[in-house]
Amino acid sequence: MGPGQSVSQAVFRTVLADDVADLRLLYRVVLERSGRFQVVAEAVDGVEAVEYATRHQPDLVLLDVAMPNMDGITALPGIVSASPHTKVVMLSAFERRRLNDVAEAGGASRYLEKGITPAQLVEELLTVMEDRVSS
Repeated sequence: MGPGQSVSQAVFRTVLADDVADLRLLYRVVLERSGRFQVVAEAVDGVEAVEYATRHQPDLVLLDVAMPNMDGITALPGIVSASPHTKVVMLSAFERRRLNDVAEAGGASRYLEKGITPAQLVEELLTVMEDRVSS
């Protein structure tokens, strides 16, 4: 979000982290079409997610749980440490009740289950980001 932008017009710089290329493409299209998110990097695993969070200092990281090399839960503390202002939203096929507490304890702002509609995804992410801007 740039200086002088209000919450209602802010465009949030975002890193996507998912090992499935088709899902990264879907998330990119959905988020960028909303006009509220700019994808600045796409990570294929947790190692890249930490690297890109460090390099880009994004407003948001959308982080899958199950990825090769380093999973999202393991990457989470590295992202939070490298970019403390960044909101991290976990997005996974695992049921929320199984990992929500672990994700929140690691510093995630929200845990979402894959399968939500594109409109729900944008709405959930905007809620997280607007909480950040207003606090």
